[in-house]
Amino acid sequence: MSRRAKLGILFTLIALTALIIFRLSALRQSDFPPPETNIPAIAIQPVGTTLKESVLALTGTIRSSQTAIVSAKAGGRTITLLAENGARVAAGQSLVLLDPVDAQNYLATSIAAQAKAEAAVTSLRSNYERMTAMFEAETVSRQDLEDLETALKVAEADLAAATAAVSTAEEALRNTTITAPLAGLIANRNVSLGQIVSPGQPLMEVIDISSVLVKVNIEQADLSLVKLGQSAEITIDAYPGLIFNGSIEILNPSANPQTRVFEAQIRAANPDGRLQPGMFSNIIIRTGRQAEVLSVPQSALGSNRGVAYVFVLDGDRVRRQPVEIGSVIGGMVEIRSGLQPGQMVATTNVNQLKDQDQVTTTHVQGE
Repeated sequence: MSRRAKLGILFTLIALTALIIFRLSALRQSDFPPPETNIPAIAIQPVGTTLKESVLALTGTIRSSQTAIVSAKAGGRTITLLAENGARVAAGQSLVLLDPVDAQNYLATSIAAQAKAEAAVTSLRSNYERMTAMFEAETVSRQDLEDLETALKVAEADLAAATAAVSTAEEALRNTTITAPLAGLIANRNVSLGQIVSPGQPLMEVIDISSVLVKVNIEQADLSLVKLGQSAEITIDAYPGLIFNGSIEILNPSANPQTRVFEAQIRAANPDGRLQPGMFSNIIIRTGRQAEVLSVPQSALGSNRGVAYVFVLDGDRVRRQPVEIGSVIGGMVEIRSGLQPGQMVATTNVNQLKDQDQVTTTHVQGE
């Protein structure tokens, strides 16, 4: 057999072998069909509108409803301090004691002077009565009677002065005990044991926070939306999730000449003392007006690193769309930007979807 014939037979065998392998591979593939692509099924809902109550969002500062400055009425050295900052005190409760020795001595001297003046008046009055009888019997002259009458009047004036001095001394002694002018909490105490204080010197404050006032500023454009007695919701960062209710108690009818805003004060009950003077607060005042806003169900929203998004249906795929959200209104979320009315958004399996995923829709929610 020639070499050319052998090569021909070899090529023929190779071709037959390749054909057999191809046929066998096709048979295996027909026995095991290719896996189907996993296409998620989602529910969708059009972007709609929801009625939203108009509100004023403000910031404010809390202050006590009443503050009293405790000061010394008399000078002296402090010998006892009876209240620390934060202590709750009753009206009239003792707060600071001053050294009473000087006041006690002054009172004792005044009482002695008063007793001496009383004795002098008693003696002169008795003599005057006796001399009056003698004058009527014409045994003494009118001049003698008038001189005695004058002496009695002087003695009575001295007694009145001595009595006033006793009253002053008693008041000075009482002033060595400094008391709370109202019930509340001690704040900003500025006196130490053994310190010499002067009359009128501020020593501490007593603040009443059984209710508090929240100072807010109202812009001129919003002034018509605010009125006395209107309710307000107060929130504090220190107490997330808690809402303190109040109402507008004071509304200044005159604008601040520098800022051109109107000051309002909101009173809120504070029975547990959580609201402290100086706290920064957020205020919501409901105006009673309503407006339509774009909205989607809460289930349509996802979030990544603080950025909210939805998946918008685009043909048979979904497109991830960042959105700016506002208030939650009865299960719906206000959409401030990022969507248009009527766009279809996914409302199920949002956390499993990715941008440009192919999807099938099962139904339109709300139909």
